[in-house]
Amino acid sequence: MPKKDEAWKYTEDFIGRQKNQTKCFFCKKINFGGINRFKYHIAGIPGHDIEVCKLQTSEAKRFCYVQLETHEQEKLTKKRQLEELSAIGSHAPTFASASASASTSTSVSCVGEGSSMPPFHPSASASASPSTSTPPSGTITFGPRVRKSRLDSYFVPRSTLGAQPSLEGMGWNKEVHDAARKQICKFWYFCNIPFIVARSPYWQGMVDSITICGAGFKAPTNAELSGPLLLQMVEDMKVELEDHRQSWSQKGCTIMTDGWTDRRNRTLLNFLVSCGGSTMFLKSIDASSHVKNATYLCEAIEEVIQEVGEENVLQVVTDNAASYVAAGKF
Repeated sequence: MPKKDEAWKYTEDFIGRQKNQTKCFFCKKINFGGINRFKYHIAGIPGHDIEVCKLQTSEAKRFCYVQLETHEQEKLTKKRQLEELSAIGSHAPTFASASASASTSTSVSCVGEGSSMPPFHPSASASASPSTSTPPSGTITFGPRVRKSRLDSYFVPRSTLGAQPSLEGMGWNKEVHDAARKQICKFWYFCNIPFIVARSPYWQGMVDSITICGAGFKAPTNAELSGPLLLQMVEDMKVELEDHRQSWSQKGCTIMTDGWTDRRNRTLLNFLVSCGGSTMFLKSIDASSHVKNATYLCEAIEEVIQEVGEENVLQVVTDNAASYVAAGKF
């Protein structure tokens, strides 16, 4: 029988395996109990009659934690539903409708009142006690008060399985999900956003981050988007570009150049630097007032090589235009 729970990917089979036994892929420890108890082992949550794993990856730890938190929320939701049904059966004077109940309890929300899950600290060790009242500086907690930090450091990445509840777990709250999709469509169509924008690598990550924040999240205003948030993103990008520059001397880099003509009939030369699997746009030169022959191209490329650092450049890649081929022979 196939194993539906995705957490099984962190286990491995072994000779003599008995029912309800799991072997950790990371620390090779054999544990007793079902897959749900094994998730506490990977998530690094002490107790539950299982030792925590100290060799798991941050991605595996985050994945199992999100699944456990989702499971906790589902249990709380079922408990509320039973209480509401009990109240209705006893002719209680007030009760919440099914749609209202779904809207207040279906999101994968933060750890808060009523949840038995401890706050998640990505940078904390696996053996850390969940009773710690004040998390170390720089750690992020999935709680009502989330510390300000770079978004990518604590939101579930798009490539991580389990960033959203599975279809099997949606069940009764399908109407809520459909309503959320319609709200997205209203925004999309009102702003006349091209459909291809949904292919952006940041689109699903944005949705996941809002889901983690839970109910009560306030969208940034126009003033925030064009002011402090924009300035913060610019500073973050400068830091990333500086990190990219620092890697040039460690790994070496490739200079890529190509020429094209814009709508104003200007001849532009674009220069990019590739290093370690990522590419950075360096600069663009307006060559409209120059003859784009081998001599000029050779001088432009030489200037970029000196800017990047001759000792850091492994190769220069251009297209196969005759002028570029001739420049490579200088």
